[in-house]
Amino acid sequence: VFGPPLVWIARISKPLIGSLNAVANGILRLIRIEPRDEVTSAFTADEVHLIVSRSSEEGTLTDVEGLLTGAIEFSDHTARDVMTPLADVVCVMKGASAEDLEHLAVSTGFSRFPVRDVDGQVVGYFHIKDALQVRPGEREEPLADWRIRDIASVTPDAEVEAVMALMRSSGAHVALVGDDDSPEGVVFLEDIIEELVGEVRDMISRKQSN
Repeated sequence: VFGPPLVWIARISKPLIGSLNAVANGILRLIRIEPRDEVTSAFTADEVHLIVSRSSEEGTLTDVEGLLTGAIEFSDHTARDVMTPLADVVCVMKGASAEDLEHLAVSTGFSRFPVRDVDGQVVGYFHIKDALQVRPGEREEPLADWRIRDIASVTPDAEVEAVMALMRSSGAHVALVGDDDSPEGVVFLEDIIEELVGEVRDMISRKQSN
């Protein structure tokens, strides 16, 4: 379930976010920019880039610059940027058994597998937990259709934030990118998280090397 982990993360990160917000407001005042009410207005990405750049030049930012800029760049990404091409996705056929799923999880290290029907269409996905819940005497039998989880569907140009919001609301950690008849790829929740972490790390490393 997607909701509880997000609630847990939100509760833990709330103090940090509050501190960062206070620091950000302080930085804005240092460079003679009055903080805006976040409820009534918001800075554009270009405005924040300018603020971060000016703050860095004045020595008021270090690694935080990499964190902020990386997060901003991440916000410009689309589903196509973070998806795995369908040809590279490890899928299972409808009718796969619990043992099939377990062997695939061991050999690939993955936990989620899109499910194809006899026509090759992606009809949902299995999580390794679906195999672990099968009774011992049924492990070689085809997994029941009701165990197939619904897969979300997004357009290639959908913003990453929109994809994450859809995953949260639907409870699906996997999204099909493109039309159902001709999908381009698949986005996994892990892909989005890794993309954000990678952007932040890249930006911090880039700034430290300069």
